[in-house]
Amino acid sequence: MEVLSPPAFQHPRELAFGDAGAIASLGPERLPWDTQGTVRSRSGYQVVLGTVKLEAAAAQLLARHADARIAGPPVRGEAPLAVVFLDETGRPRDGGFAAVSSHAWGLPLALRGELATLASWSAVDPTLAEELGARLRRTGPGGEPLPVDWQSLTDAFDWLVRTLGLPPELVRAPAFAVRSSEPLPLNSPFLADLIQARIRIGGQGASRQLLSYLRGLRSEHQTGLVRNDHRSLYYLRDLPPDSRTKFLLDSDAFDGVLAPARTPPARWPEDGRAPLVLMEQAAVNIATLAGDLGGMTGVDALPGTGGTAVLQDVVAALLCARAEALACFDDPASAFTATGARLGSTSEGLELWTLDDSLRGFEMLWVSPNHPPDVGAALPVLKAEASDLGAATSDDGSRNVSPWRLAAAALGDKTPHVALEAPPPGPQEARRQWQTARATFLQTLQESRDLLQRREEVRKRFHAAEKLDRDVAFQESSARRAESEFNDAEAAREQARTRESVAREAVTVAEEKLAEHEAASPSAMQRMLQPQRLRDWTAALARLEQAHQKAARDLLGAQPHLTASENTLAAASSNREEAVRGLATLRVRLAEAQEQVRADRQHLGRRFVDEAFFKQGHEAVQQSMPWLDPTEQGPRDAVFVAAVALHQAFNAVVAKPLRDSLRALRFALREGLPSEHADLLPQLWSSLFLVAPVVSTTFASVGRLLRGMPPESLGWLLVEDAGQAAPQEAVGALLRTRRAVVVGDPQQLRPVVPLPDALTSAVCAARDIDPQRFNAPEASVQTLANAASRYVLGNGRHAGSRTPGIPLWVHRRCAEPMFGVSNTLAYANLMVHARAPAPSRIRDVLGPSAWLDVREDAEGGSVLALLRRLSQAGVEPDVFVITPFETVAEDLRRLVLQSGVLSGWVEQPEAWVQSRVGVVHALPGREAEAVVFVLGASSEAQRKERDWAARQLNLLNATVTRAREQLYVIGNRRLWSEAGVFRVLNEVFSPEGAMFQGPVH
Repeated sequence: MEVLSPPAFQHPRELAFGDAGAIASLGPERLPWDTQGTVRSRSGYQVVLGTVKLEAAAAQLLARHADARIAGPPVRGEAPLAVVFLDETGRPRDGGFAAVSSHAWGLPLALRGELATLASWSAVDPTLAEELGARLRRTGPGGEPLPVDWQSLTDAFDWLVRTLGLPPELVRAPAFAVRSSEPLPLNSPFLADLIQARIRIGGQGASRQLLSYLRGLRSEHQTGLVRNDHRSLYYLRDLPPDSRTKFLLDSDAFDGVLAPARTPPARWPEDGRAPLVLMEQAAVNIATLAGDLGGMTGVDALPGTGGTAVLQDVVAALLCARAEALACFDDPASAFTATGARLGSTSEGLELWTLDDSLRGFEMLWVSPNHPPDVGAALPVLKAEASDLGAATSDDGSRNVSPWRLAAAALGDKTPHVALEAPPPGPQEARRQWQTARATFLQTLQESRDLLQRREEVRKRFHAAEKLDRDVAFQESSARRAESEFNDAEAAREQARTRESVAREAVTVAEEKLAEHEAASPSAMQRMLQPQRLRDWTAALARLEQAHQKAARDLLGAQPHLTASENTLAAASSNREEAVRGLATLRVRLAEAQEQVRADRQHLGRRFVDEAFFKQGHEAVQQSMPWLDPTEQGPRDAVFVAAVALHQAFNAVVAKPLRDSLRALRFALREGLPSEHADLLPQLWSSLFLVAPVVSTTFASVGRLLRGMPPESLGWLLVEDAGQAAPQEAVGALLRTRRAVVVGDPQQLRPVVPLPDALTSAVCAARDIDPQRFNAPEASVQTLANAASRYVLGNGRHAGSRTPGIPLWVHRRCAEPMFGVSNTLAYANLMVHARAPAPSRIRDVLGPSAWLDVREDAEGGSVLALLRRLSQAGVEPDVFVITPFETVAEDLRRLVLQSGVLSGWVEQPEAWVQSRVGVVHALPGREAEAVVFVLGASSEAQRKERDWAARQLNLLNATVTRAREQLYVIGNRRLWSEAGVFRVLNEVFSPEGAMFQGPVH
C-alpha cells in the first residue's frame, strides 16, 4: 500500500518546507545553473523530473477499484515523478543521482490490476534509477561531465513515462527544481523502513518487539484482567452498575499488578493533573515491569480518559530509573569514554565518545500519527522537526553553548527553554552541584521507596492474614482428623485388650482342663485291663493339648496387636495434643494479624485492596487509587523533580563529551556519519537523550530522524493516538526500539486511507494478507499492539475478534449528553463519568444541547444563526463545526467565510474556518467547549449517504466526544433518527423540544 502512497504537494514551495525562494523554474530558454543565471545554489539542485496529477490518478484508480466509502479523504495536488540530484553547476552528483517515485512505478500496475507485483518495488528501484541516470549523464570531448541541459531532461522524462506505462493525461512535464541538499520527499515516509524490516525479518535481524507486533501473542501467553472471556462484557450492560466490577475484574490479577512494590517511586508532578486511578495505575505498573516480562503494552484509552497521563507516568518511572544509574557514578566524567577517533580529517575535529551501557536503554521516543505531541510542562521535551534536522546555528564551538541548545539545534526545535539554554557552570561548581543533586535524589528516592515499602508491608500483612486464615481452617481440619484418629486408636486398643484377655482366659481354661484330665489318668492296672479306656483317655489328652496349643498361639498373636494398638494410641494422643496446641497458636496469630489488618484497613479506607474493594461498585472501584492516598504522593513527586535536577547536574559535569557528541549528532543528521564511525550513531543519540529524556515526533518523521539506527538501538517507544495510525506506520519505530507503550482507542478515529478500499482489499488478497489483522482502517497500530500485549482486558479470543488492551474507563472530558452517547454507543456503559459540572458561556447563550430539526438546504443557515448569537454576545468561539461529509464541510467553510460572521470576532477568519470546520478526522485529538454537528444528507434521495454514515460508529463517537459542554445537532431528524448508530443520538433528545433528557443507559 505504501508504494501507492506518495507525499503530495499543492505548491512547489511545500517541497522546500515553505521556502518559495528555494524554487527555481526550468525551461528551454534558461536553466538555473547556467552561468548567465542570476542565482546559483551552493547546495546544488534537485530537479523534479515531472509530476503525477493525483486527483486524476485517483479518479482512474476509482474507475478500476470501486470505493464503498461515500466520503473518502480528498486527494489533491501532485506528486514528484522522479528527482535528479545536481551540483551547483548542474552536473550530476557523484554516485546515484537519480531517484524514481514508487507511486509513479506502481500506479500503472494498479490500473492494470497487477497488484502482487507491487511487492517487488525494492528490487526494481535501483535498476530504474540507474537507467534514468544513464540517460541524463553527458560528457565532453575529453570525457569530462557536462551540465544537464533541457533536452536531456525532457528526453529522460519522456523515456520514464513510456517505460513506466503512465497514461500521458496523468503527468506534467518538468517545470522546477529545488535548491537544497536535503533529499526531497519522493516516496511514502514509511516505505524505506518497511523494506528494511522485510530484509531484517528474512535475515533474522528484526527486533523481538517488531516480531511480536506482527505475529501477536497466543491467548494462553496473555494475562487477562477480567474474570471471563471479554465477549461477556457487553452482557454486563444488563447488570446494575454497582455490581459490574464484582463480575468483571479478576482480583488475583490486579493484586500482582497493583502491588505497591511494583509502583514506580516517581510520578509526573504536573499541577492540575488528576491523580491516576485504578486502571491507569495498573497500566503504568504493567508497562514498567521488569524487562523479562516486558515487550509491548497496549492501553485502550477511551475518550477523555488518562491516556496521556499514563504515558507521562511511564516517562517519570524511566527518568527515575536512569537517575538511579546516574547516581552510581562517583565521577560523572567516567560515564564517557573517548574512542580516540575524531569527526574530521584534522586533530581539530570533534572527539567521538561512547556512553556507559548502564545509562543506555532509557531513551524515550514519544510518537503520534499527526503532530509531535505536547508531553507536558513538567519535563522539557524536544520536538523533532523534519524540516530542520541538523540545522545550522550560531554555535561557535565554545564551551559556553548549553547542551540543550545543541540538542535542540540537532532536531530543529526552536521552542525557547531559557533555563535549559543557560551555559553550564564551571567545573568545580558543576561537581559541587552534582554532589548536592545526587544526595538530594538518593534521599528523596529512599523516602518514596519507604512509603511504598510501608504500603507493600500492609499488603503482605493482609495476604499473610489470609494465609493464616487458610492455615487455621486447615489446622482445624487437622485437629478434627487427629481427634478422629485418636478415637479410632482408642477403640482399636480396647478391641486388642479384649482379644488378649479372651486369649489369656482360653489358655487358663485349657491348662485347667489339661491338668484335670491328667489327674484322671488310668492306672497301670486299668491300662492293662481296659485298653479302650486308655485309648479314649489318650485321644482326649491329644485334643486338650491341641486346644491348649491353639489358645497359647492365640494369646501369642493377641499380645503384639495390643502392643501396637497401645503405641498407635500414644501417637494419636500426641498428634491430637500437637494439633490442638498448633491450632491455638495459629488462632492467636490470626487474631493478632486480623487486628493489624483491621487497623490497616481503617487507616487506608477504600484504598485497601481486598475482595471488598472490588465489590464496592464499578464507579467507586474505577475511581479509586489503590494503596496510596493522593495526599501521600508528595515523595513520588519529589523524586521526579530530583531526578530532573540530577540529570541537569550530571550533564553540567560532562559538558565537554556531551557537547562533542551533540555536535557530532547534528552533523550526522545533516551530512551522515562516515562509514568508519557509523556504529557510533546510537551512542550519539543516547547522549542526546541525556539532555532531552523525551523526543516527540510523528510516525512520518521517524524514518528520516532515525536513519542509520540499527534494530533495538533505542529504549522505549511511547505512542499516542495509536488507533489513528495504520499498522505499517509504526514498523520503523518498533524496529529501532526495545519496549513500547501503545495508547489509543480503536473505537475513536480510525486511520485515514486515501486509497480505495477495494484496492487495499485486493492488495491483501494478492499477497495472502489477513485484512482484518493488517488492513487499515479496520486494523491500526492499536489493534496490533493489543494483540501483542502481555496483559490485556480478556484473553478469551475467538475467530475474527479483537483483543482489547488495558482499558481506561474513567472519563473526565465530556458532560452529558456527549458522555452518555459515547458510553452507550461504544463501551457497553462501562465508562465512568468523573467530570465535575462546569460553567459554559456558550450554553448560557445558545441553551442546552439540542437537535435542531431542519429540512434540506437549511442547515447552513442554522449554523450561521448559532455563530451570530455567540458573536453578538461576545462569547469566544470555542466551537467545532463537524460534518460526516467532505462536500458539506467545503460548503460550510465557504458559507461561513462569505457571511462575514467571523469579521471582528476572530483575528484570522480563514485560519479559524480551516481549523474549526470540517470532517472529524481533519480535527484529530482536539476538543472544544461545543460542537455543532451538521448531518447533511437531509433529503429523501440521499439515503445511500445516510446508510454509509449510519455504519460509522467511530465517526459518531469521535464527533460527540470532541465537545466538552454542549452538542448541537443540525439535520433532518425524521430521516436520521432511524439511521443505524444515530438512533443512540436520537434517544438523548426529547421529541418535543429536542432538549437533552438525561444519560443514556
